[in-house]
Amino acid sequence: MCLELIEGRKPPGILALLDEESRFPKASDTTLLDKLHKAHESQEYYEKPKQRGPNFIVKHYAGNVSYDTTGFLEKNRDTLGNDLLGAIQSSQNEKIKALFPDSVEVGGKKPPTVGTQFKTQLQDLIDLLSSTAPHYVRCLKPNALKKPRVFDHELVLAQLRYAGMMETIRIRQLGYPCRQDFPSFYHRYKAICPSANSDDTRVGCDDILRAGESSGIVDRSEIQIGRTKVFMRDAQYAKLEDERGLRLYGQAVLIQKTVRGFLTRKKYKKKFAAIELMQ
Repeated sequence: MCLELIEGRKPPGILALLDEESRFPKASDTTLLDKLHKAHESQEYYEKPKQRGPNFIVKHYAGNVSYDTTGFLEKNRDTLGNDLLGAIQSSQNEKIKALFPDSVEVGGKKPPTVGTQFKTQLQDLIDLLSSTAPHYVRCLKPNALKKPRVFDHELVLAQLRYAGMMETIRIRQLGYPCRQDFPSFYHRYKAICPSANSDDTRVGCDDILRAGESSGIVDRSEIQIGRTKVFMRDAQYAKLEDERGLRLYGQAVLIQKTVRGFLTRKKYKKKFAAIELMQ
């Protein structure tokens, strides 16, 4: 997995090798890159660029990302000393203490690197999410300019791919994404089979499907009846909607024809009575 490549310990992942190199005074970004290539060149989600340079490529779920190792070690070592951390944590200001909640011992071990802090915070976040039932509102940025009425198709498509929506859509297409409970299905598609008249909506749904199958509208391999719902594939759902639209249109035309005929006959009788009166 891609996470094992980044956070793994056996073999050491990218963050583990970064922390390891950060402990050596003579280590450099070049030695780090050499170790990454040697340890992970054969990994499925790791790629060594064809052109020599300070880069390596990680094949993330959303696509390949090239990382420049310039400054990696310096940034990873950018931590405060234990004596300074101890002074901050002994502050009377609660907001300042909250910036560095982890307790330290002055003169003890070296403070954790940035990579170690990141892994710890990430694990804490995962543990917190696992203990709750979160709900997400997925938001998309229409453009990078922060302007109204500007829609960047490539930017939106990239966000959908990064969020895993394309894979979700593909999985739903393989299953039965369109689902309706028995009462909703029965009342919506009863126009396809007017003779379906049962107090049990499940029986009524089965009657509608049999009528649709006999007329070639329903493919039973594209639709399944569950315990409380009817499951349909996209193509079958579209066929039912089209047929329902045609049936409702036909009934609307019939109503219009009847009303117009009634009004026309009424108007004719009124004129005929007026002519008889004149005579």
